[in-house]
Amino acid sequence: MEMRQMAEQKQSSFGAFINAKILPPIMKFVNTKAIVALKDGMVYALPFIIIGSIFLILNSFPITAVQEWFKDIGWSVFFNQAYQTTFAIISIWTVIGIAYVYARNEKQEALPCGLTALSVFLLLQNLVVNSPLVSAMGKDGAGITDAAGKVVYTGTQVAEQNRVDLFDLEFLPDHSGTRMVQRYWLVSLL
Repeated sequence: MEMRQMAEQKQSSFGAFINAKILPPIMKFVNTKAIVALKDGMVYALPFIIIGSIFLILNSFPITAVQEWFKDIGWSVFFNQAYQTTFAIISIWTVIGIAYVYARNEKQEALPCGLTALSVFLLLQNLVVNSPLVSAMGKDGAGITDAAGKVVYTGTQVAEQNRVDLFDLEFLPDHSGTRMVQRYWLVSLL
């Protein structure tokens, strides 16, 4: 009985240490605006993850006889198409969801921010070595995330400042060559 009390005392002192020293910085990080948006925005992709997982399980059924039966009746092709399509679209819903939640939490118009994030995401998917954006972002695409965030952020700055001359980009800060991307977006939006 005395041994059990000592074990509980050690565990409670360890728990107290975790609660006092480890959890506060972790919770501070977890409750930042970006992490909250990331966490809550991922929820928008959950239906696609669940549906795609069901079709993946059906396509890769663990009983070989059932797998063969699905192939014989032609259902495995449908299952394969369904899970590949749902998994392929997850990134789109995730991009929209994260930007939407971040803008909503900041009390901004959420849908335009989500669609702008989707546009930037789709634009950056087709970068090739000969693209004019490579000089702004590097050959390995290291600056893609930074540039996309700056485009959305500076677009918000333009809207907040009610600028009329969108082609005058001198008021925007030049961050590692992203002015070229900003000019492209402002021109393409008009």
